[in-house]
Amino acid sequence: MNVTLKRVFVILAISAMLVGSSVLVAVNAQNNEIEEPVGKEIASTFREIAKTHQGDIEDFILETKVDVAETNEARLDIIDEYINETLRAKIDEVNSAREELIAQYQAGEIDNETFRMEMKALSLSLATTAKTMGEIGKKLGELGQNLAGALRERAEQLVAGLQALGQEMAAAGKAIGEEMSEKGLPIPEIPAIPEIPPIPTPPSRPSAP
Repeated sequence: MNVTLKRVFVILAISAMLVGSSVLVAVNAQNNEIEEPVGKEIASTFREIAKTHQGDIEDFILETKVDVAETNEARLDIIDEYINETLRAKIDEVNSAREELIAQYQAGEIDNETFRMEMKALSLSLATTAKTMGEIGKKLGELGQNLAGALRERAEQLVAGLQALGQEMAAAGKAIGEEMSEKGLPIPEIPAIPEIPPIPTPPSRPSAP
């Protein structure tokens, strides 16, 4: 078994333990009426740990898939799909979940504390997505500076699409902050727009004598 596969198995094993622990704590919190606020807070903390670790795993898997691809075109295909499907879905899910939480709150189905913790979880999801966007932007920069012609143009288009998605992510975070502010609840840490620079200019080659 090579080093890369060993790393994958180790990371997946640790992730499974963290996710399993967070589920057990969440179940115990629901069954413990006496210490319900404390139980909910602990469950929320474990869920945050699991979510962050899951994001690290997804980043590692994406990086590995890109690195082992045989051609630059295949690498761009992988990144293209991740940006326009996976990242797009993550942001759409946060926006949908936010709207659903607002509706539940207004209907009196959830209290202030539950609303606060769930909104905080959505903000964490955005932070994880922002980190991934930054990593993808870095990878596109590394690939793009060695590309030419149609492949370089495609890389530049992917960077532009990633930057636009970053703006949408920032808008989703702002909406969470505004909603919490309107209700007089603590505002969770809102992730900043990830830095996604344009493709670097390829190094100039010395002219032949």
